[in-house]
Amino acid sequence: MPTRRAIPTARELHEWGEPASTVAARLLDEPGPADWAVSVLWRAAEESSCAGEFDRASALLRRALRAMQDGLAREPTSYLGLPNVFDQERGVRRLRTALAELRQAIAFHLRRPVPELRDALGDGVLTVEIDGDAATFRSADSD
Repeated sequence: MPTRRAIPTARELHEWGEPASTVAARLLDEPGPADWAVSVLWRAAEESSCAGEFDRASALLRRALRAMQDGLAREPTSYLGLPNVFDQERGVRRLRTALAELRQAIAFHLRRPVPELRDALGDGVLTVEIDGDAATFRSADSD
C-alpha cells in the first residue's frame, strides 16, 4: 500500500528554498506563530503589491503583523531592520503616476485626445495644461 505524503509546512517549504510567494501562501492557511517568516511574508507582500494584487498584499501584511507579535514579546527590537512599508507604498504610487503621465504625453505627442487619468498621489485626476504645441502634466505631488 503506498504511503500518503503529508502536505509540507510553510517552514519546510522555506527550508527547501521555495519562493517567498509559495511559502507565504501556505502561511496564510497555517495558524499559530510564524515569527521566523516575517521577512518572507514582507517580501511576498511587496511582490503582490508591485503586481497590483493589493488584497493579497494586505492579507500578507496582516499575517506578518500577527507573526511579529510573538517575536516582539520575546525581543522588542527584533524587527527594526524591516523595510519601511510606507516608503515602498509611496514609491509604487509615484511609479503609477509617472506611467499615467507618460501615457498622457504619448497621446498628446500623437495628437490624440489626452485621457483624463487618476492621480495615484492625490485625490483627483492628473492636471494637463495644453498651450499650443506644448503641454505640461502635473500630479498633486509635483513641485
